[in-house]
Amino acid sequence: MTSIPVKLFLRSTKKAHPDIPLSHMKSVEIGRSPQTKIKDTKVSKKHLRLLANCFARSVQVTQLGANPSWVQGSILKTDETRNIAPNDILELGQDDHRYELIMEAPKATKDPSQTHLEDRALVHPGHWSMALIRAIKDDTLKLFEDDSMVVIRDAYPKARQHYLVVAKDSIDSLKEMDLENVALLEQMIAKGHDFKAKHPDLEFRLGFHAIPSMARLHLHVVSQDFDSPCLKNLKHWNSFTSEFFVPADVVLAKIKSDGVYPQISGEESKKLLSTPLKCHKCSYKPKHLPDLKKHIVLKHYPKKMRE
Repeated sequence: MTSIPVKLFLRSTKKAHPDIPLSHMKSVEIGRSPQTKIKDTKVSKKHLRLLANCFARSVQVTQLGANPSWVQGSILKTDETRNIAPNDILELGQDDHRYELIMEAPKATKDPSQTHLEDRALVHPGHWSMALIRAIKDDTLKLFEDDSMVVIRDAYPKARQHYLVVAKDSIDSLKEMDLENVALLEQMIAKGHDFKAKHPDLEFRLGFHAIPSMARLHLHVVSQDFDSPCLKNLKHWNSFTSEFFVPADVVLAKIKSDGVYPQISGEESKKLLSTPLKCHKCSYKPKHLPDLKKHIVLKHYPKKMRE
């Protein structure tokens, strides 16, 4: 029998009750009940039907109640069906009863010898952290290639334009860089600016994640509108707007001066990625991410700049 690849749960963002497990292909109905502790009469006793597909990593949501729900800020009316993915927000009565779809992978046996990100490929060739290594070998995805790098579009872009400049050398993170890699960094940054120049009406930042989640060193070239359905949660936001996102010129200057770029601690990383939401262009503090994304598009990147 094929093992279930992930576990899916529905989690109250206010932690009003324990997580609701969603078993593979088993229908679950939620609404006003002791399970959810919802007493709001605008929510039906059977308000939503949820059907999880753990292999597809998604949940089919069907509206049963007379009053609507919201999926990622988009209204869901009676008898309508929508699919949600991990980290998507589901609202019964909009802001009153908010839930997030949570995905957990089975815990793998830890092998102390497998400390290098790319070593995961030896044990789990299909692991998601290997996706860039697979992508730069796929000719259909390449926008540019030379002896040292490949440029592709991010498969899950966090803005209207989001490129990845991926090194071919077997280097996974900034902590592995030294003076011998300065030329490679300069070439990657220059190529990032070439792709930035293709969109003169958009503002960009070029940088690296302080602690990467994917194998193979890659430079993000990302427009600052963050107008993308793939930017779904606080961690996504902070990974591109906090100090967790290290500007490319800062990395280059530090390696040139000190020979290395210092690795931040796991505790520092956790703190940066959990920073409360705040607009990266002004002092606006939103209620939630959909509110922030709407503010950014209307206030800082009006339609004329996005066409």
